[in-house]
Amino acid sequence: MTKKTSSRFIMGVHCLEEVISHSPERIVAIYAIESALKRNFLTSVKHLVKLVRKDELTKMVQSDSHQGLVAKVKEKKAIFLKEFIESIQDRPTSCLLLLDNINDPQNLGTILRSADCFKVDAVIWSKNRGADITPIVTKTSSGASELVNTIKVSNLAETVVYLKKQGYETIAAHADKEADSLFRYQFGPKVAFIMGSEGKGIQPLVLKRTDQSLYIPMYGQVDSLNVSQATAVFLSHFAKAIY
Repeated sequence: MTKKTSSRFIMGVHCLEEVISHSPERIVAIYAIESALKRNFLTSVKHLVKLVRKDELTKMVQSDSHQGLVAKVKEKKAIFLKEFIESIQDRPTSCLLLLDNINDPQNLGTILRSADCFKVDAVIWSKNRGADITPIVTKTSSGASELVNTIKVSNLAETVVYLKKQGYETIAAHADKEADSLFRYQFGPKVAFIMGSEGKGIQPLVLKRTDQSLYIPMYGQVDSLNVSQATAVFLSHFAKAIY
C-alpha cells in the first residue's frame, strides 16, 4: 500500500513565486482567479493551474489575503534535530533560532522571513508550544516558510541542553538583572538564540538552561519591540559580527 503524501495550502504572490522557483516538484495544484493568470512565474506550471472564483480561494485558506493565488503543495520532508546538527557540524559558523510559545501566525511568518534574510540554519520550536505553518504564515513570510529549515522538537529545554553539548552558545532574549546588552556582546561562532512570546516570555526551565541572557537597549519613548522585531535585531547583529 502506497503511503499518502501529506499536503497543505500556501497563498500569496511572493510565496508561490518562491516555491515555483526553488521547489516546483512540491506543487500539486494551483488555484487562481482570472486576473492572476497573467503572472509570468506561472508559465512553467500552467498545466497545474485551475481557474476559480475569489470566494472559493477565501474559503480554501480561511483568509481573503490570498492575492488571487493559492497552491496545494506537498509537505516539506521532515527534519530531525540530531541528524540535522550532525549534517552541519563541520561548518565554522552556525546560527539556530529557537521559538518558545510563538502562537501568532503573523509573528511566526515575519520571524521566518528574517531567518531566511540573515542565514539562520534552522528554526526550531516545540510540537505543542507554537503555531503551525498555515497559509497566513506562508504569505507573511513571503515564502520563507518554504525555504527555511524548520524543526519541531518534543522538549525545548532538553533541546537547549543538547545544543550546548554540540558546541552552541545558547542565548536567551530576556531582560533581567544578569542580562548583558546585545550591542556590546561578543558572539562565538555558533549561537542558538531563544525567543519567547510577548505574553509569557521564555519558560523558566528553558531560561535556566541557557548560557546567557541579552537585552536590546531602548533609546526612545517606547520601551519594547514585538517578538518578530526583536528577532530581526538579534539576527542582524549576529550576522554583522560573523558574516
